[in-house]
Amino acid sequence: MIPAYNPSDAIIHLVSEIKTLCRCSIVVVNDGSSDKCNYIFKQLKSLSQLVILNHKSNLGKGQALKTGFSYIINTMPEVTGIITADADGQHSPQDIIRTLNESRYQCGQSNSLLLGARAFNGKVPFRSRIGNAITEKIFQLVTKIPITDTQTGLRYLSTDLANKCLSIESNGYEFETEMLLLATREKCMIKQIDIETIYIDDNSSSHFNPFMDSMRIYWTFLRFTGISISSALIDYLLFYLILLSTDSTMKSFIVARVCSAFYNYTMSKRIVFKSDGEGYHSIVKYVFLAIILLISSMILTQSLIGSGISTMYAKLIAECLLFISSFFIQRYFVFRKN
Repeated sequence: MIPAYNPSDAIIHLVSEIKTLCRCSIVVVNDGSSDKCNYIFKQLKSLSQLVILNHKSNLGKGQALKTGFSYIINTMPEVTGIITADADGQHSPQDIIRTLNESRYQCGQSNSLLLGARAFNGKVPFRSRIGNAITEKIFQLVTKIPITDTQTGLRYLSTDLANKCLSIESNGYEFETEMLLLATREKCMIKQIDIETIYIDDNSSSHFNPFMDSMRIYWTFLRFTGISISSALIDYLLFYLILLSTDSTMKSFIVARVCSAFYNYTMSKRIVFKSDGEGYHSIVKYVFLAIILLISSMILTQSLIGSGISTMYAKLIAECLLFISSFFIQRYFVFRKN
């Protein structure tokens, strides 16, 4: 299945070569391409065992993938897995067929995902090299899964997983990252195979926006950051207000932390880590974490006050120091999934 938005002639050569190497059905999703590309889709339509689905406007790569998944699931019940590939020639026909062959005996499970991973050596565009390196590290920090190419478009996924991907709200490039996160949550078997790294004309045909699309891809980590910052603001403001009215540092710490911890737990569970099981156990672990962080914050704050720093500045510094540790404890202990 190939999502395509304003493709070049490369897609014609790609599909033709795949046809010579393998007897398989191919679905191309035209994601609202301009009229100047009509001749390309007309040529593709003349090929056997090829279906073209059309969006009236550009809805994004994620929506194009979902349109293709939905069509295959609903009209090809005999199909058990789907190969996705990019339309710009970044994936060689040989690697696509090899991914298909590998999937037949490596990914026999109903929930499985096979990724064609590029090595990113040689002449790789700077934005692609840096973008993947950052995403790889962030993904490993969030999931503990060592995927070396999180942005690859060459993937095999079972139809069971593809069906679950239809519930993903994202429609842009971030859809593929959300797919990886969904696969980890569903405890799918995830494997990688090495493929050739191909960039044509310095990847000039890519519609990837280095800033906006990167921000969407990093949204998982940013979700945690946003909730943590708002939790910290609630904690800090309550601490300040209670301190003004009671002049008790201890009481201010406890009341402010209880209120902000309840907010942080609820938002983190539902929005960041999307944990929907073991509610009682996660609450117990979160309360334990909150107590540890409260004690640590109090000790750090009092130590900083003792060194001559004002109470409000001391509290701010202490909370900043505890932010990173809080994220990883929540990810790997409180809202942990296999």
